Amino acid sequence: MWLLSTTTLELHEFTGDMGKMPYYAILSHVWGHDEVSFTDMKKPKHRASAMRKRGFWKVKGFCARALAYGCQWAWVDSCCIDKRSSAELSEAINSMFEWYRRSRRCFVYLEDVGSDPAAQEREFKHSRWFTRAWTLQELLTPVDVVFFDGNWSPIGQTKRHEMQHMPSGLKDLRRLDLMADSGAGGDDVQCDNCYIDAHFSYADITGLVSGITGVPTNILTGKESIFQTCVAQRMCWASRRETTRPEDRAYSLMGLFDVNMPILYGEGLEKAFGRLQHEILGKSDDQTIFAWYRPGVTTYSFLAESPDDFRNSATVKMEPYPNRLLFSRTNIGLRVTLHFIGVSDLDSLLESESSRAVLWTTVDRGDGVRRQVVVFLHLAARADGEAGEPIFFCVRPGRWTFRAEGEAPDKTARVYIEY
Repeated sequence: MWLLSTTTLELHEFTGDMGKMPYYAILSHVWGHDEVSFTDMKKPKHRASAMRKRGFWKVKGFCARALAYGCQWAWVDSCCIDKRSSAELSEAINSMFEWYRRSRRCFVYLEDVGSDPAAQEREFKHSRWFTRAWTLQELLTPVDVVFFDGNWSPIGQTKRHEMQHMPSGLKDLRRLDLMADSGAGGDDVQCDNCYIDAHFSYADITGLVSGITGVPTNILTGKESIFQTCVAQRMCWASRRETTRPEDRAYSLMGLFDVNMPILYGEGLEKAFGRLQHEILGKSDDQTIFAWYRPGVTTYSFLAESPDDFRNSATVKMEPYPNRLLFSRTNIGLRVTLHFIGVSDLDSLLESESSRAVLWTTVDRGDGVRRQVVVFLHLAARADGEAGEPIFFCVRPGRWTFRAEGEAPDKTARVYIEY
């Protein structure tokens, strides 16, 4: 892992146990057209040209602010990854969630938000930062998240991680703020211990950020783990977000589902997102991964093609299963045990034009009644498989379909569902 010294802006490589890494801050931002690269910051001969780039001054401002709050080291995605190496890029993408999680503070820099109080909230709500896919894990993962406007003035925070001691070389709070505001940093400032101090407090904007992103406040504040939230809800948070490369919409979610997979740029979003779902299915029995639809459009996909398919899944919840239901992936499709309604045996399953299987998930009806109802999965028989395990394909009618009160599963069957 490469880190920038916040005093010299020089890159240093750290290897080995992540638990022994020095404390560091991370920058969360939207990339512009003039960012500095790894080469710009690594080789002294490129420093003069780097300083002419707009991105250099963003990095310098971030490092000054990070140093002022006690972090001797910093990480920036634009210049702390050697993207000339495909192996290093793949390792970085697969490690990013852990890097964010172990950071001591995340500085969110919103270049498109000004300091005018009359316009700031409106500009904040419409910042491009909230539309980018990579920034979701940057919001959810670090222990401490603080937002700054385009002038590096603090806006507020959603998380607070406190540590109790001051840095040995920074003696008073006024000097800390003055140093950060002036962009100071260098040999005249000493910081022997890297930490997050307990003395800076910002406006609590958790509710505002929750309203913009759809992420519950308990998740934003760290009171509840993201891994306690069902798959469909996490996918919903990622819907409507964008990336420059389509595959990154899938790759940016690996950490949020605790999976890893090879990075294959050029495969396209549908294949990348399909691989992501296969990895999730390999370690989770959460059936909410199947709880999605495209409004007003009948589709025949069992797995979603992108996070956008989950945009209506904000209220989906996973329900306890009567028995733990295991998934297994095959060359035919997903092999799974499902509970069917309105059938008495396998023959009736095969003869029916459309069978209703219970997903052990619930969702708000959306009719003003705040009650959870069980969702159906509609399946059509394709063929009779071996050992009495039929092969189905999925039919999604473009809306939720619910189990009526009193309807109970009639038949439990092990079936294949085509991807």
